[in-house]
Amino acid sequence: MAAPDLADPGRADPRLAAPAPAPAPSSAPGSAGPALRRPVAELAARLRPSTLAGDDLLAADEALAGLLGGPGLRRGSTVVVDGAAGAGATSLLLRLLAAPTTAGAWCALVGLPTAGIVAAEELGVALDRLLLVPEPGGRLAAVVAALLEGCDLVVAHPGGAVSPREAARLSARARERRAVLVAASAAVGAAGVDPEPVARRGGWPGTADVVLESLAASWVGIGTGTGRLVAHGIEVLARHPRHAPGAPRQLLWLQEHPGTTTPDGPALDGRMPTGGRLLGQATG
Repeated sequence: MAAPDLADPGRADPRLAAPAPAPAPSSAPGSAGPALRRPVAELAARLRPSTLAGDDLLAADEALAGLLGGPGLRRGSTVVVDGAAGAGATSLLLRLLAAPTTAGAWCALVGLPTAGIVAAEELGVALDRLLLVPEPGGRLAAVVAALLEGCDLVVAHPGGAVSPREAARLSARARERRAVLVAASAAVGAAGVDPEPVARRGGWPGTADVVLESLAASWVGIGTGTGRLVAHGIEVLARHPRHAPGAPRQLLWLQEHPGTTTPDGPALDGRMPTGGRLLGQATG
């Protein structure tokens, strides 16, 4: 058989251009299967350019600065959003997503099938920057790990489906990818759960840089059986386990109706700024 003419590209041996065999799928424990990994990897490749190298903070509501210990959400951190049922934990979580999505960051909600999308938009979340994985099944840890590859912030609702080892791995992945991992307690997006704050019962089995706990929700405008709702506020306690003790406490107004009169309340300075600004602050 005559040797191929390598000087003529049109007659080159086709074996020289044969594609390399595809690598075998990973079988590492806890890794996502090929059917899940491919679409999530493609999504991560599309989203990653939105993350700017050297940007250490994600945007955060100005009212949350005193709780977070800085002007934004620190990339690579793990934040726990906790609270009793009916205390405003879901509203707090959605408000946490408002500033990052508005600023162009990609966020994802995993394991929250009852998340109120209408409420999210009313609280300022840019829905075109929000990904929803409502039912991850038994693969929550794998789905969250894959989304951390491409999203700036990922909310995980563990619901007992994450072990301490998986929690540590997810926090490590968030640090590696310079993303923010937010672990939501069972009180977020759920009704009728045990009113005891889930963080005290080990709702998130890993460590956290910041724990935001909603203590109580308050509504303005309702009288004795009558009245129109004009504002919604929550009292939030922040804990920073890795730093010195001393938990700041804030009352945040999340929503208000145009033309609202100033609400009265203890320890408040009498102002009602728009957009969820800080009214009062105390150390607890």
